[in-house]
Amino acid sequence: MVCLIPFATVKKVVKIVEGLLKNVHSSPIMIDSLEKWTVYFIMEKSSTTLGAVKALRKADFNTDALALSRSIIENLANLTYIFEKPKERLELFLKYEYIEKYQALKEFESDFPAEAIAEELREEINANYHKYKNMFPNKFSWSGKSIVKMLSECCFHSDFAMVYKMSSRYLHTSIGSLSNFIESCHGPSGKKLAKETDYQKLNREDGDLALLISALAVFNLIELFLKTFFPELPPYFLQAQEEISVLVSGQQA
Repeated sequence: MVCLIPFATVKKVVKIVEGLLKNVHSSPIMIDSLEKWTVYFIMEKSSTTLGAVKALRKADFNTDALALSRSIIENLANLTYIFEKPKERLELFLKYEYIEKYQALKEFESDFPAEAIAEELREEINANYHKYKNMFPNKFSWSGKSIVKMLSECCFHSDFAMVYKMSSRYLHTSIGSLSNFIESCHGPSGKKLAKETDYQKLNREDGDLALLISALAVFNLIELFLKTFFPELPPYFLQAQEEISVLVSGQQA
């Protein structure tokens, strides 16, 4: 997995997005609905995660940055998918909590004795599950779709889906991640690299990709935030949109 855009350009994109966040935070808003609370929370959570990805890239923890970028992509997929049909999908998103609690209860019960959890809490979780379970034919996600499927239905660029799918190898000690580690820790001659920090440096392009994708995902979340809270997109956002488009498309060309 390689970031084809120079790091200098990635930093410019991040700087533009951070400037947008400052403008957003200085704008007076009224949060008077559950929809607005949801948009506000997810954008704020994603902006702090962007800061974490930036810090990891700076410290050369590049594969960890790539893994963390997945959470911002998930936020983008979930929020955009919700607000295509907010009335019905926001309810699903929120009610799915009862399915997750039930699944967690079953896992807990398989490892611990029955008396480890209060009977009143168990009854409440079971009651809510049976009340709402028919809303979720597929129990593996609130939408019944994968993150990649939601991204594609929201017409997002395939780069988001590509990073989401490929970065999964960094979340687990899998055969793929092991093979990548072995390959990265040996030079063309087959000699083992001298220091473990060399492995981190060899993955700087992964860190660049994580930072770029995270910034672009937050940019899209800012756009959704502005459309939710204001009647039209402000000039500062449109200017930033044009600057990012020129930076990214120019480098890709």
